Amino acid sequence: IQIRTVFEDAWGEIDHKYNYQSKQGKTSLPIQNSVQVGKNILTLKKFVDSCAEYADNIKDLAIGKIEYANSFLSLDTDELVTTNLKNSKIDADLIYGFMEIRKIRAEAESGIGPNTKQAYLTAAESYSALYSQVQEGNLLPNSKAFSTFRYYLKTDEALCRLSIGSYSETKKAIVIYEELLKEYPTYPVVRFRIGQALLSINQFEDSRMQLKKCRRNIRRLAVIDEAKRVLTLPNVELKRIEIGLPKYLGLAYWKEANEIYQSLPKSPKVKSYLEQAYEQTKQGLQINDLPEVQRTKLNNNLLFYALEIVYFKKVNGKNKLYDTAISSLTNKLVEKVNVQESKNVNQLDTLMSAYLYLDNKGMARKIADRLEKLTVNYTAEGKQMDPEVVKRVNSLIEDDT
Repeated sequence: IQIRTVFEDAWGEIDHKYNYQSKQGKTSLPIQNSVQVGKNILTLKKFVDSCAEYADNIKDLAIGKIEYANSFLSLDTDELVTTNLKNSKIDADLIYGFMEIRKIRAEAESGIGPNTKQAYLTAAESYSALYSQVQEGNLLPNSKAFSTFRYYLKTDEALCRLSIGSYSETKKAIVIYEELLKEYPTYPVVRFRIGQALLSINQFEDSRMQLKKCRRNIRRLAVIDEAKRVLTLPNVELKRIEIGLPKYLGLAYWKEANEIYQSLPKSPKVKSYLEQAYEQTKQGLQINDLPEVQRTKLNNNLLFYALEIVYFKKVNGKNKLYDTAISSLTNKLVEKVNVQESKNVNQLDTLMSAYLYLDNKGMARKIADRLEKLTVNYTAEGKQMDPEVVKRVNSLIEDDT
C-alpha cells in the first residue's frame, strides 16, 4: 500500500468536491464562502504533505531504507568538487570554466573587491550562461554527468543570487531551489538554503517548514551507514547545517513574533513564537564539538530572546525561567566579549539591555560608552548604527548624567 497516496487521495477528494467542481461549474452543490474555502484547502494541503512525509519517515525507519538521489558529493570545497566532476567524466574545459566562476564567487565572499554585490551577480549570470551552454550543446557524456554538473551549477548560482540580498534575486534563487527539490527531495543542503531564502523575504511559515524538513532529512540519513550518508550529506556540510538550523529556526520564530507584535501586541502568538525562538536556538548548544565562537553567538541570541519575553515586549506569564536564564547567559557572554574592544554592536546592545534588566547600571553604562564611541566611528565611515540602539544608548547616558 502506498502510504503517501492515502493522504493525497483524501485531500484530492475534498479539493475535487468543494473547490475544483465548483470552479468548473460541474456541481449542483452550492458552495458558500468560496474564497475562504479555497484558502483553507491550500492550508489543508500543507498539513497533508507534512503527514505524508512523516508517514514516509516512519516507513523508512521501519524497513531500514533511505532513498537517495544521485551518488555525488555536495561539498563546497574546490578540490573535492573538481574531483567529483572529473569522476563524472565531465570535460576538462567545462570544469575549468566552472572553477573560474567559483573564483569570482570566492572574491565576492571575501569582500575584497570594490563591489561585492556586482561580483555575486556576475558569478550568478556566468553560472546561468554556462548551464545554458551545456544544456543546448549536449556537451556531457550521459544523463548522470549532466545531473551532477547541473546540481553544482544551479546550487552555486542560487547561492550567489541569495547573497546579493535583493528581493528580485532572492526570488530567482527560490525558483532554482524549488526546481532542485523536485530531483533531490532528500538533500538537506537544498532544504536548508531555500529555508534561508524564504526567511530573508519574510515568508516565515514556509521557511520554518523547509528548515524542519531539512532537520528531518538529516535524522533520516543518520540511521544509514556513514559511507552512504556522505553521498547526500558530507560531514563538512552536516556540521554547517547543524549549527545553522537552530539559529535560523529561532530567527524565523522571532521575526514572525515581532511582526505580529507590531499590530497585535497582546496576541498569545507573540509569546508562543518568542518561546519557540528560545527553545529552537537552545537546541544548538547540544551540538557535539560546537566551536566556541558559535556557542557565543547562540548564547547571545538566547539572551536576546529571553530579554524580548520579559523586558522589551513584557509578555505576561510565568517568566521565572527566563529571569534565571538572563543572569546565567549574561555571565557566560561577558566572559567571551571584551566590552572595551568589541565592535559587535548587536552583542554589546544585548549585554547593555541585560545589565539594565539585572539592575546593574554601572556595567550597562560602560557598554553604553563603548557603543557611543562606535557611533562616532560609524558616522566617520559614512555608516549608520541601528536608530533603536542609538536611542537606548542616549537614554541611558542622559539618565545617568
